[in-house]
Amino acid sequence: MDTKNQFCNVFLSACLCIGFASPVMAINKCKGGDGKVTYQEAACEPSSKGEKLGNIPEARSGQGGAWEFVRQRDDMTGDTTCFAVSQFQYISWGRGLSNSTAIRMQLAVPVGGSALVLSIRSTQGGSSFHSNFEGSGVRVGEGEFVGFASRSGSHGLIFAQDRQPELLGALSKARDFRVRVKMWPYDTLIDTSPISLQGFQSAVQRAMACAVER
Repeated sequence: MDTKNQFCNVFLSACLCIGFASPVMAINKCKGGDGKVTYQEAACEPSSKGEKLGNIPEARSGQGGAWEFVRQRDDMTGDTTCFAVSQFQYISWGRGLSNSTAIRMQLAVPVGGSALVLSIRSTQGGSSFHSNFEGSGVRVGEGEFVGFASRSGSHGLIFAQDRQPELLGALSKARDFRVRVKMWPYDTLIDTSPISLQGFQSAVQRAMACAVER
């Protein structure tokens, strides 16, 4: 069973069953010598086996209170990706809280592909996530804290592929989630306020249906 079908079964049993022009995010699937699989924007290490999953345009939502469905086509490659995206949450840090950026959660589902990518993204052109993301992650409702598995370029933090079905099932049942991150160059953990999950189920259902359209 491929990843997408596995996710559909887990997610649907757990819960039930626009955008602007934006930069392009190249996702690479890398498998290390220990068998661990990671998804990242950067090229795979020479010692690992790599597979390019295509160019994924970065979805952007507005500041509304609900999740949104976004469908984007890359004019250069013709690849289409379907997204479910949360609203932005602004965070501030540093001396006098002089630094700030907006972050949000994003589920990307490439049309015709099998790789789901669940990540936290920060706005392009702003501050980067810290390269040492130890201690960063999310807590859905009153559930357990789930850490990130890899850093995707400067503006993305990705969850382990094998944790995504479980995490998405938890998101479908909760009212909100919180994110904990470090922003470069500070080594201080920053917690967001609760981010609403209003409209999450609808946005994800539309993204999944969009991804299998021909």
